[in-house]
Amino acid sequence: MNYHQIEKDIQHLEHVITRMLQLDRMPFPLSYWRSRIDTLETVLASGLYPSHSLRVQRLREALSR
Repeated sequence: MNYHQIEKDIQHLEHVITRMLQLDRMPFPLSYWRSRIDTLETVLASGLYPSHSLRVQRLREALSR
Protein backbone atom coordinates (compact mmCIF):
# COMPACT_ATOMS: atom_id res chain seq x y z
CA MET A 1 0.00 0.00 0.00
CA ASN A 2 1.50 3.34 -0.95
CA TYR A 3 1.55 6.57 1.02
CA HIS A 4 -1.36 8.17 -0.83
CA GLN A 5 -3.63 5.14 -0.43
CA ILE A 6 -2.88 4.97 3.30
CA GLU A 7 -3.61 8.69 3.63
CA LYS A 8 -6.91 8.32 1.77
CA ASP A 9 -7.94 5.34 3.91
CA ILE A 10 -7.13 7.17 7.14
CA GLN A 11 -8.97 10.31 6.02
CA HIS A 12 -12.00 8.24 5.07
CA LEU A 13 -12.04 6.40 8.39
CA GLU A 14 -11.57 9.64 10.33
CA HIS A 15 -14.53 11.16 8.53
CA VAL A 16 -16.83 8.14 8.74
CA ILE A 17 -16.06 7.20 12.35
CA THR A 18 -16.43 10.80 13.54
CA ARG A 19 -19.77 11.04 11.75
CA MET A 20 -21.00 7.69 13.09
CA LEU A 21 -20.18 8.71 16.64
CA GLN A 22 -21.96 12.04 16.21
CA LEU A 23 -25.08 10.35 14.88
CA ASP A 24 -24.78 7.39 17.25
CA ARG A 25 -25.46 5.10 14.30
CA MET A 26 -23.26 2.51 12.60
CA PRO A 27 -24.02 1.26 9.09
CA PHE A 28 -21.69 -1.72 9.63
CA PRO A 29 -20.81 -3.64 12.80
CA LEU A 30 -17.90 -2.53 14.98
CA SER A 31 -15.98 -5.62 13.87
CA TYR A 32 -15.90 -4.25 10.31
CA TRP A 33 -14.39 -0.92 11.39
CA ARG A 34 -11.91 -2.62 13.71
CA SER A 35 -10.85 -4.86 10.84
CA ARG A 36 -10.21 -1.82 8.65
CA ILE A 37 -8.08 -0.29 11.41
CA ASP A 38 -6.25 -3.60 11.95
CA THR A 39 -5.33 -3.66 8.27
CA LEU A 40 -3.89 -0.15 8.46
CA GLU A 41 -1.96 -1.01 11.63
CA THR A 42 -0.46 -4.04 9.90
CA VAL A 43 0.75 -1.88 7.03
CA LEU A 44 2.04 0.81 9.38
CA ALA A 45 3.90 -1.75 11.53
CA SER A 46 6.61 -1.77 8.87
CA GLY A 47 7.58 1.67 10.14
CA LEU A 48 7.48 3.28 6.71
CA TYR A 49 4.85 5.84 7.66
CA PRO A 50 5.23 6.68 11.37
CA SER A 51 3.25 9.92 11.05
CA HIS A 52 0.09 7.91 10.42
CA SER A 53 0.38 5.63 13.44
CA LEU A 54 -0.96 8.19 15.92
CA ARG A 55 -3.98 8.92 13.74
CA VAL A 56 -4.80 5.22 13.45
CA GLN A 57 -4.44 4.82 17.22
CA ARG A 58 -6.92 7.68 17.72
CA LEU A 59 -9.39 5.92 15.44
CA ARG A 60 -9.10 2.73 17.50
CA GLU A 61 -9.64 4.71 20.71
CA ALA A 62 -12.69 6.44 19.24
CA LEU A 63 -14.30 3.07 18.54
CA SER A 64 -13.55 1.91 22.08
CA ARG A 65 -15.64 4.63 23.69
